Amino acid sequence: MNESIESNESNNSNNSNSNDPSTDESTTNTDSSTDEKSFNKKVRAFFAEISQFLIQLSIIVLCIIIYFLIGSSTLYGANIGFSNILPTDPTQFPYTNDRSGLKPNVESNIFNVSSDPPISSKMQFPFDKYNTSNLLLNWTRTLKDSFNSNDTNYFYYLIMNYFTTIYVNIVNFNYTLLNFNFNLINSLPTDLLKILFGPIIFLIITAISSTLSSIYFIFSWFYNLLQFLDFQKSEKVLEKTVDYKGLMSIFNPIINLFSSGINIYINIVLLIIMFIMFFVVSPITFPILFIIVSIVNTSWVFYKSTINNKSSTIFKTIMTLLDFYKFWIMGAIILCTLGLSYLFFGYESSLGCLLSLIMFFVIYTLSSKNSTEIS
Repeated sequence: MNESIESNESNNSNNSNSNDPSTDESTTNTDSSTDEKSFNKKVRAFFAEISQFLIQLSIIVLCIIIYFLIGSSTLYGANIGFSNILPTDPTQFPYTNDRSGLKPNVESNIFNVSSDPPISSKMQFPFDKYNTSNLLLNWTRTLKDSFNSNDTNYFYYLIMNYFTTIYVNIVNFNYTLLNFNFNLINSLPTDLLKILFGPIIFLIITAISSTLSSIYFIFSWFYNLLQFLDFQKSEKVLEKTVDYKGLMSIFNPIINLFSSGINIYINIVLLIIMFIMFFVVSPITFPILFIIVSIVNTSWVFYKSTINNKSSTIFKTIMTLLDFYKFWIMGAIILCTLGLSYLFFGYESSLGCLLSLIMFFVIYTLSSKNSTEIS
């Protein structure tokens, strides 16, 4: 009997709790707040994903544009290599004052259009005062002329000619490698391939040429020590040096008597000094070598050209190339956008992105065509 009474009381209490309106309201409020928090969390996650997508897309678009800029500049350099304007002959100007053996300027084609017949623009790099002026080599011509003067001092000639020869050899070696680099890029069949693969080839060859320049510098340093054994020329210059110093003529016969022996000992001493100097000054000379290599590998960007007999520079040419290949640039951006949208949002959103990009591409094409017709 007591058990039945307790069970009835518990049932009554449960019924009273279930019929309590305050309990229902608290449960509803809890569910709605949970749903609101979940919704807000999804919204924040969505906008965070959108912002991350836009940031990565902006980086990709910027990289594509920068790569096309670099590729266009390498195409400009490839035409420089084709024109024979780079100073690769050490016997000709600007290494010397001789211009008789300079190769004729070669005309190249750029902005090629596949049509019947093919259409292209004619590009040239004139041998004018601006393009032939070379700050790395102008001072060496003056110094070489001073070597032939009658007042040349023996030690001045020996030391300066030694270092100048090494310097000129390094500059000529790097211009030869640069010309090879551009001709290798120019061997690609189309300008578009030169833009796409030119920067990669240029970077690889430049890295190799920097290493070869260091090896060639070491070789040139020791190989040019052979000039110290040029006894006949050194003996003649030594005689001029004796007169130049204003010594009394009575001592000239004695000095001339021992000149051969003096020259031998001088060359041996200088040979030892140059071996020691290499290890002493190498921490200084290798940074200087790096600067010389960097100047040579970037000097070509300052060359001026003519396109269809109109003056042009590398900046103008790059801007024209970007406009000329704008559809390829847009195509690359579209492909990257589709791939990125698929990674972020899946298959359905990538289809919508494709449709919007195609519409933008069509509108851009029609507008550029209309602007071309108007111009």
